[in-house]
Amino acid sequence: MYLFRGLVAWAVMMAGESGLAMIRTLLLAPAVGDFRARQIGFFVGAALIFGVACLLIRWIGAKARGRLLAVGLMWAALTLLFEIGVGRLALGLTGEQLRERLREDYDPSGGGLMGVGLVVLALSPWAARRLRRPTRSGVGLTRSPTAGSVAGGRAATVAADPRAVSETDYPGAGSASEKLGFLLNYAVLAPSSHNTQPWLFRPAGDWVEVLADRTRSLPIADPDGRALVISCGAALGNLRVALRRFGHCGEERDFPDDRQPDLLARVGLGDRHPTTAGDVALFDALPRRRTNRRAFDPRPVPDELLRALVAAAADDGVWVQVVSGEDRRAAVAELVAEGDVAQASDQSFRRELAAWMRPNWSRRRDGMPGYAHGLGAVSSLLGPVVIRTFDWGRGRAAADRRLSLGSPALAVLGTDGDGPEDWLAAGRALATVLLRARAGGVDASFLNQPIEVPGLRARLRALLGTPGHPQLLVRMGYGPAVRATPRRPVSEVTLPGGGRGAGRSG
Repeated sequence: MYLFRGLVAWAVMMAGESGLAMIRTLLLAPAVGDFRARQIGFFVGAALIFGVACLLIRWIGAKARGRLLAVGLMWAALTLLFEIGVGRLALGLTGEQLRERLREDYDPSGGGLMGVGLVVLALSPWAARRLRRPTRSGVGLTRSPTAGSVAGGRAATVAADPRAVSETDYPGAGSASEKLGFLLNYAVLAPSSHNTQPWLFRPAGDWVEVLADRTRSLPIADPDGRALVISCGAALGNLRVALRRFGHCGEERDFPDDRQPDLLARVGLGDRHPTTAGDVALFDALPRRRTNRRAFDPRPVPDELLRALVAAAADDGVWVQVVSGEDRRAAVAELVAEGDVAQASDQSFRRELAAWMRPNWSRRRDGMPGYAHGLGAVSSLLGPVVIRTFDWGRGRAAADRRLSLGSPALAVLGTDGDGPEDWLAAGRALATVLLRARAGGVDASFLNQPIEVPGLRARLRALLGTPGHPQLLVRMGYGPAVRATPRRPVSEVTLPGGGRGAGRSG
């Protein structure tokens, strides 16, 4: 029965696709050319297919993965046969003409994306079922053996989603390793490039070690590992905020072992610390902080808050320069736009970016869901294909130029040096700056293109008139509420214990 109903759904799709083909041929192609018309027709057709699949998937009745795949493969096979049949019977094409037509439809260089379309058809039943499947509310707490190892071998309560952890679960009477294991739930909420979450943690007696996970590097966008270390530094900054909230100064030793270059820091509880209202405000901002890529309201960010952000970063030896003046802001916006064009023209960059994009219904706990970029369900499915296939630089450049100029505040975080120690400090300072801004009701996101493209970074430094090294370009303002991006649980980022010694200080 499910195959018959799938056949009915396919007939509905083909009726819609036939109408779209007529519109493309009669109206669109004369206006924009055949190449562009084929591209537009593909994306509209893919949206139509997925929309019909979402509407009818429950009626079709296929639930098991194998049955969903069978329906999808049937759709793809019938579509191919339908195209051949239309060519031979309805249009009266010869064998050579039909082969030429198929080459046009399947040759991406000529705008033919039917090959991708067949893949979309084959996967649509499975994707639609995932999207329409009822979701379970609530996130439970689990006992994780890996998390238990952080707690010195005793089972530690951790959240399957770190944002679901409650501060009331803090093991105040527990050991140092139990407390650190719990506080890692807040460390992993830190931002990271492409949401790669490139950190690992390893218990070491009464300490926890923070390591760079090079398997999550971005060799095209971040060949030196600068952004990777900054991301790990942000996790350290979050951990510091959590330590102070629960009454500990925190003790950190950066790069404690020259023989382990990926061992970035070793952290202990440190002395007792009287928790202040400011500590609580930063801590409360931890689960509420988001990277907000939407347009911001025009109302200005208070000067008092901007000065507080500058001072907070200075405590870590990091400078913050707020870009002031319309001419300088416009110049920075142009650098962002140039960066978009340069990066999007590189196919390797596009492939790397697409690899970290996720459909909105993905269960993966890393990467960028489509909703983080304002994409709907269908767009989030097709987004990686578009990103990987087309040079979208000019369109993105225009959008980011507007986004830059429309942001109430643009700020550059930088350091005097440009080595791993400086990158780690920049990450720590970034965590404090973002949380202090969030505590003041201000959202933020990144426009790091002028820093990721080497030639533009030098121009940005000249524009700022500083001898230091720009590390991050942050836009700030008041934006709409956005959903949080996923995070891997602590159990997935914790290695077996590495010993009890604190090691030597770096």
